Amino acid sequence: MVAIEFTTIPDEEDDYQFLIELLADFRKQTGVEVKLTRMDWTDAWQQLINISIHGQGADISHIGSTWVSSLVSMNSLRPIPPHIVTKIGSEESFVHSAWESGLMEGDRHPWAMPLSTYTYAIAYRKDLLAQAGLDGTTAFATPFMLEETVCKLEALNAVETPWLMPFVLFPYNDFVHTYSRFMDLEFGGASDG
Repeated sequence: MVAIEFTTIPDEEDDYQFLIELLADFRKQTGVEVKLTRMDWTDAWQQLINISIHGQGADISHIGSTWVSSLVSMNSLRPIPPHIVTKIGSEESFVHSAWESGLMEGDRHPWAMPLSTYTYAIAYRKDLLAQAGLDGTTAFATPFMLEETVCKLEALNAVETPWLMPFVLFPYNDFVHTYSRFMDLEFGGASDG
């Protein structure tokens, strides 16, 4: 029987249990046994570095999308062969930004395939946007416009906070992190996210 090793970093216990079920079905359909190793986000990066240094590890690993370029530069990943990409689905099968996270600049061959994508929605009150002189079609179009919109809504003093949920629980809080990091990088501002 063919066996492959797979490391995964599940967000929730339910995610891990679902993966075990999927892999059991996969084994029945293909005859391929997948030896699953569970990692945790708190130490997965260090474990992957250790795998990279020693040149021994899983055949397939679940990694953070922001880790791809570092792992490529350490020669820890190889590009995914075109015939595999075709079987999994090419660029058109994925959310554009998720697909791009597996590419290196100037190289159209993927080094990683998206496993998941989060979708965010912003609900807003039209009356408060109108009071602030904002247009709902442009108020949240870019991270800069989002920040400007929040500042103008805060200035209204019409509500305690313009955010319906000012604190978002893990694992759904990465939008705030992404927004904060964008503001740091794009505008040189300090953030606590």
